[in-house]
Amino acid sequence: MKANDFKLESGQEYTLKQLFNGKNKIVIPDLQRDYCWGDKAWNKDADNYTELVSGFIDNLISSFNEKPNDNLTLGLIYGYENPHFSIQLCDGQQRLTTLFLLIGIINRNTENNFFKDILISEAELQDDREPNLQYAIRESTLYFLSDLVCEFFLQKNIKIEEITKKNWYFNEYDLDASIQSMLKAIKIIDAKLINIDYTAFGEFIVNKLQMLYYDMGHRTRGEETFVVINTTGEPLTATENLKPILIGTISDELIRKKVSKEWEIREEWFWQNKQPTEQTSDEALKTFLIWYWQIHLLQEKSWKDKRSSELNPNALFQKTPIVVEDQEESPDIDKWEKARNLETLHKYFTALQQLVNICKKEDEIGRVLKTIYIGDKTINKGDITLSWFRSTKVSLDIVLPLIAYVEKFGTDKLYRFVRRIRRNYYDNIWEERNKNYLDWRHIVQIIEYSDSEDDVLNFETLPRQSEFKKISNVTLNEWYNDYEKQKVKLSNDQKIEVEKWEDHQDFMGDLSFFQNFESFVKLKNSFLNYTSIIDLIRNKENNPISNTYRLFLLFIGCEKVEHKPRVSWDIEGVLFSTVSRNHLKLEEFKKLCNYDSNDLENYCIVYIKNKIKELDLFNLTEENYTTDKAIKCWLALKVFNANNENECLAYYDGNNSDEGVSVYKNVSSNLLVDSEPFSIANMICGFGVKSGGSGSYIHYTGESNWNKPNIIDTPFSGIKYSEVERNKDQLRKNQNVIDDIINIINT
Repeated sequence: MKANDFKLESGQEYTLKQLFNGKNKIVIPDLQRDYCWGDKAWNKDADNYTELVSGFIDNLISSFNEKPNDNLTLGLIYGYENPHFSIQLCDGQQRLTTLFLLIGIINRNTENNFFKDILISEAELQDDREPNLQYAIRESTLYFLSDLVCEFFLQKNIKIEEITKKNWYFNEYDLDASIQSMLKAIKIIDAKLINIDYTAFGEFIVNKLQMLYYDMGHRTRGEETFVVINTTGEPLTATENLKPILIGTISDELIRKKVSKEWEIREEWFWQNKQPTEQTSDEALKTFLIWYWQIHLLQEKSWKDKRSSELNPNALFQKTPIVVEDQEESPDIDKWEKARNLETLHKYFTALQQLVNICKKEDEIGRVLKTIYIGDKTINKGDITLSWFRSTKVSLDIVLPLIAYVEKFGTDKLYRFVRRIRRNYYDNIWEERNKNYLDWRHIVQIIEYSDSEDDVLNFETLPRQSEFKKISNVTLNEWYNDYEKQKVKLSNDQKIEVEKWEDHQDFMGDLSFFQNFESFVKLKNSFLNYTSIIDLIRNKENNPISNTYRLFLLFIGCEKVEHKPRVSWDIEGVLFSTVSRNHLKLEEFKKLCNYDSNDLENYCIVYIKNKIKELDLFNLTEENYTTDKAIKCWLALKVFNANNENECLAYYDGNNSDEGVSVYKNVSSNLLVDSEPFSIANMICGFGVKSGGSGSYIHYTGESNWNKPNIIDTPFSGIKYSEVERNKDQLRKNQNVIDDIINIINT
């Protein structure tokens, strides 16, 4: 029998020299996964993902060193012949690919290309240059292997690190997961073969290594076996199993080729957009498939016995989900059959792809989405990428409606919808806006029921609530609410300006706090008042007027004097220079925003003076002492004293910005002079500090800042920094200054 007529028989063992013989080609079919041993792949012995090439080569070298003349069987390989001389490999891809690369490295290091016939036949070398191992997973891998053999394995003058710089190495190879894994494997193999007899080791590899071949007969049986092998043998992920399960059952050749190519496109795109810590595209692809099923089933989790678990894409593509009446959420069975269609799947992938691509641009859509992290350390850092959408910090309320919207309407008018989605996201996380929030499952249904993008934005949910799927413990609120209806009345120029105001980190798409839409002029005045107060404090601007604004916020009840985290229970305090969202819940602050912008400070001063009188703050004695009165008395005096000196009180609320201005609950612990009775002049406030162990204390300013009018935690005048030097006379001087401040307040 001639060498190029050699036919593999089922149940026989074959060496590599026999497998790669004459016209025989080992083909990795389109149903297979990428080559991954050069990266980290599943190691069933270690029960985790590890790089497998090193261990594989080490074992071969060890066997060669111990028994170079003995045959070594490397297990089963499964395949079928189609067409003639082409063995379509169903199992053994990773081992055979690694061995093929090993032979290539050995060939480079032996004279006269001793092993080149294993890599490529002489006829092919002079004709189409098709190597004896071919990857049908994607064309780029196929072409790369051809060039790798002819331009590298058969050459000695090219270094490994020069491969990517050669004119036969195309940019698209950087995006091919198999190619990149092969390049890593080549480097590992080359490093492992130092100080070895290349010719002897090569003879051992091609003539002594044997594999038992099992012929599957035809494609259908081969695909079925592929699924069985990879489900019960070496663990594959859900998405790797899905490919042969779904594509292998398609009888129409043209459709099968089409969906196979689309699957390849998805795998490559997810590989390009994987997270830096990931070695394969699988986790990203799995996340997308879960999103896909969530959209179609209107179901966030899988439920069994009232316990939730992540949706299983593999199971959902193969069998109808079960509906249990009393579970938390049930799948939408009517949409399940449609969702199993691979062409439908690819439409939603294309929508995600469009969404990510448009967000990568430095345009208004990406800018709006970046504001979702306002208040977080990651604010406005980095691009809006697939990893951003996959982040645990990004809610399904953002990702799923956006994918559903783009799939149906495209991206032409996406900006308006993105703004609405952002508003809805903050409606959920900001307590005072919960009444406006819509669950993502309701929004996906709005998109489904709408014929145009305007219909989506103007969809009134409550009149049509009977059409929506009921979701356990989730209220259906009005999507097109009064605020959105009021905005319609604005002119185009006014809408542009209002959108800029909506982008403020405290509003994120909803200015209904101001309640002034009947007049654009009044609304503008209210918004500017707001920013001149809150942003002045938030930005810690060196402006004395912030003293009055901070005191006003304290007196209207934005923060309470109470126990603070990290300090002991004998200390209470209040935040004075930290901006929260509490002011947005208070009518008194709304009144201030709606007031004449030229007289905001006076409005605050009048309110503060009335509160001082109402609380009788300056009549503070040991008998009526409370931490609330003590701190408010102290800060009122500090503010008016600083104002009189035209000083801006230092912005400080403690080492961790949440202990605040503090006093001890025990009145005697706050004295400046321990031998004298309690009085306002013989009192000091500081900042709570959690020290090592279980202790905590109130910290006061250092000597360099002592008695300065812009420092909160220091006496007003005359008091020595050293406690042993303080006396009754100094307290009188301090009292005199306090009396002067009180007179200023009273006048």
